[in-house]
Amino acid sequence: MLHVEANGLPLPSRVRRQRALLAGVARDYRPLGPDAGGWIGTRLRPAQSFAFSVRTTPEDAVTRIVAALDELDTAWRKYLKVWDGFPHGLD
Repeated sequence: MLHVEANGLPLPSRVRRQRALLAGVARDYRPLGPDAGGWIGTRLRPAQSFAFSVRTTPEDAVTRIVAALDELDTAWRKYLKVWDGFPHGLD
């Protein structure tokens, strides 16, 4: 499982861009709902969890999501944070 969450102040224009980026990633990767252990964030702090095969390493999962975000918007790092969900894990 991998998490993508909002980064920065929750200004309306930022929140719209964060939601659009998350929706773009969700077209390519399967998002997890809260019933499956996923995280969906809040109205002003959008977030989404994505599922990967158990054979996929956390590093590979991060690489895939980062590549998808780079295709959507090269400035995504100003708006979102990608992490593997483990304490002291990958950022």
